[in-house]
Amino acid sequence: MTARAFVALAGLLVLFPTGAGAETAGPSAASHAVLTGDGHLVVGVSESTPGDPAHTPVVGYVTYKFSTDDHPSPGDLSGLCAVDAQRTKFGWWYRVVGTALDGRVVVDELVCVPFDATHAPQPPPLPRPPTLEEAWNAADVPAPHIVTDPETRGIPGLPTHITATSATQLTIAAWVRGYRIAGRGTLDHFLVSIDGAPPVTTGTADIVFDTKGDHTIVVAAVWHGRATLTGPDLEHPVSVNDLGVATIGTTRVFAVHEVRSVLQP
Repeated sequence: MTARAFVALAGLLVLFPTGAGAETAGPSAASHAVLTGDGHLVVGVSESTPGDPAHTPVVGYVTYKFSTDDHPSPGDLSGLCAVDAQRTKFGWWYRVVGTALDGRVVVDELVCVPFDATHAPQPPPLPRPPTLEEAWNAADVPAPHIVTDPETRGIPGLPTHITATSATQLTIAAWVRGYRIAGRGTLDHFLVSIDGAPPVTTGTADIVFDTKGDHTIVVAAVWHGRATLTGPDLEHPVSVNDLGVATIGTTRVFAVHEVRSVLQP
């Protein structure tokens, strides 16, 4: 018996097989297996990943040497700075610029990097602000629930009503490398897939199973979010109106039993 889980990759929703009751690979994965009263195994597997394989940082930093000329003439000190004036130790000015996702410059400062007589200075280390993926991982996105009617088993040729349920709001709050992320996630829509078929955007579905046996129901909740970033290098809070998409799915194996009638004389 296999289960399937959703994972978002570059904005595409993909199904991949996982072993029943086994942990899946990924940044936030969980699984469970429950034996029901009628002896059928219900398997739930969830995977949460924003569609951002590039690990986009909320603020991108760049640095460059602060000089009017890459090869200054002898005696040109426009690029020099005093690291320690008391010991007349010198360095080179580097300009550090941070740009938010909307293009706004949120950090613009000069950093004095020391050097000695034999080596040119290296650019200063750049901060590592949170990525969109880290913001979603801090949100603890809940997996959706699958409710069926009939509750435990279906009958071939008769409709089975499927309902997806989930929380609709969640809080994003975390500290990452000295930066504070605070925001909200909102449930956008559900996706339902039956027996590996392409997912359909719906929260409810009436399915008629033509054959008996075990059938796989996969429901995925698709979330959008927004957050505010504050940090030691940021003069003002940075608003991120779109954190991208996080998708988390639940899988259930649903039994369909054949009903036979016997004519008695």
